[in-house]
Amino acid sequence: TLLEHTMAVTGATVGSILLPESSASEEEFQIVVSKGSVSETTQSKYLLLGKTIAQKVINERRPVLIQDMKINDGRDDKPESESQKGSFLSVPVFAREKLIAVLNLSHKETGSAFDNHDEQICTIFINEIGFALENAYLHSKVEKNLLALERQAKELTTTNDHLCQEISERRRAEKAMRDTLQTAEEIVRGIPA
Repeated sequence: TLLEHTMAVTGATVGSILLPESSASEEEFQIVVSKGSVSETTQSKYLLLGKTIAQKVINERRPVLIQDMKINDGRDDKPESESQKGSFLSVPVFAREKLIAVLNLSHKETGSAFDNHDEQICTIFINEIGFALENAYLHSKVEKNLLALERQAKELTTTNDHLCQEISERRRAEKAMRDTLQTAEEIVRGIPA
């Protein structure tokens, strides 16, 4: 939804959202969603951190706007006529001050470059999404704690019921013992010396 809205507002025709993943050997990004012509040519679902603009986004913890870059689809034999100049916008997505994703946009419908206005719009959307994600996280944490409290309350109620039952049984046993002692005393008193 975030990708669709930011693409619509900025006029981007190509976009993707990357999630950072830390493997044992190196940092990678998983492409979780992509739209537009680049998504059709993307072979790998993972990108190495060092080979993306996302590296700069992560290091600087702010959006990166490139207004004029030559798009390269990986073909060395690409004819010059197919080369395009384009603009690229990459924006970090934070939740609880932790980087959770990177939004990438390119190829405006109008052919113009992304500008500071596009960057501000994306940042506002992402801040709202980050705020919503943080609220969802807190809500989830509250629900988890509530379930734990309910489970503990149920366990305490069960333990209390067992203790009440044990106390009742002990009281019945004590009463039976007192009754037995009283009967024994009456018998002893009734026996002539």
